[in-house]
Amino acid sequence: IQITRQDGIRKDHALFLSYWWPHIGRQPFRSRITLTGPVDWLLMANGDVVNEQQNGERKTVTYRNDVAVSYHHIVGGPYLLAAEIHDRNRTIRAWHVGNVNRERAARDVRSAADSIALFEDLFGKYPYNHYDILDTLDFYGLECYSFTVLSPPITSWATSHEVGHTWFGGLVPNTYIRSMWNESVTQYVDSVLFKKNSDRTLEQGWNLRGVDVALGELVEPHGQHGIVGYMRGAYVLNMLAQEMGEQAVIKGLRLLVERRTGKASDWSDVALALQDAAVRDLRWFFSQWLWSKQRPSLSFGRAEAALSGGEWLTTVRLVQTGVASPYRLRFDVVLETPKGDQRFPVVMEQMNQAYTFSTAARPSRARTDCFGKSLAEPAPTILVAGG
Repeated sequence: IQITRQDGIRKDHALFLSYWWPHIGRQPFRSRITLTGPVDWLLMANGDVVNEQQNGERKTVTYRNDVAVSYHHIVGGPYLLAAEIHDRNRTIRAWHVGNVNRERAARDVRSAADSIALFEDLFGKYPYNHYDILDTLDFYGLECYSFTVLSPPITSWATSHEVGHTWFGGLVPNTYIRSMWNESVTQYVDSVLFKKNSDRTLEQGWNLRGVDVALGELVEPHGQHGIVGYMRGAYVLNMLAQEMGEQAVIKGLRLLVERRTGKASDWSDVALALQDAAVRDLRWFFSQWLWSKQRPSLSFGRAEAALSGGEWLTTVRLVQTGVASPYRLRFDVVLETPKGDQRFPVVMEQMNQAYTFSTAARPSRARTDCFGKSLAEPAPTILVAGG
């Protein structure tokens, strides 16, 4: 049987990921899946094992998944156990095909255990008694909630990301019909909070600021702009943390899990939970960075310094262009002086706005630094007049 380019049963492998069951709109449901195959194969589906029997050269395994999810997965093959650990009363295993790489496997199960602990502590109880990491030789990688299938070259960095989908995509289902919000959220928590941006997710998100697509309109992770959903999505959530605080963002995502478990969800549900965790109205933030394609560009109208009472007062005027109405922007104005760069965080709420800064030495040039704070295009560096 060959259903799509991924799904099918082969002599040495079975892989069913997306298209093997009837569905309408990919609405989530609980499942009980029974698999029969060779006795020496690993047979795996979503959920926990509730029954396993052997009959000669065949075996039958039944999995029950009490979490209503939109995607149901089946994997089978002559897998070899490469590593196993026990953490928080759960069994975490890595399975390889052919040659076993025990060093990689040990690293992967540790990553899974650590990331499960992080997500569980932040967003609620992990719903299964195990997690398994399966190599797959003919597929890149996929979230499967109680396990994951990954190409061997990516297991060491992707395992913790796939673990995160147990909460964002699994417990809170995403159909991938209207949005790919769960990739943004998972990338943010895994890469920014868990990995401390060691994979440079924020830099990648910043570099995608010019792609002419609204984050909330993205649907297909492997489509033309799928990477924007991951990287710019994580970047935008990191921007949001500067508006409402990192702990408030975590609180909002936990509210999302509490409210939307078992319910197909989209960006509007995510935004509502985050707004409810904030102490002030942030609907403008989602309008700007989630639903709009427009990206403002900054430019200097002028930059002029004057000596006053032993200090230099520098007035700069900044202008927003490329948007129909002013965006609310956070960024730094940087004044270059003989004593080093002086950095001044600002908030801009008008199309044309002036700021005055005090420095001990006369600035020679002014520039803006938007990285990490907005997706606005920085203003070209300008010489500071006056003095």
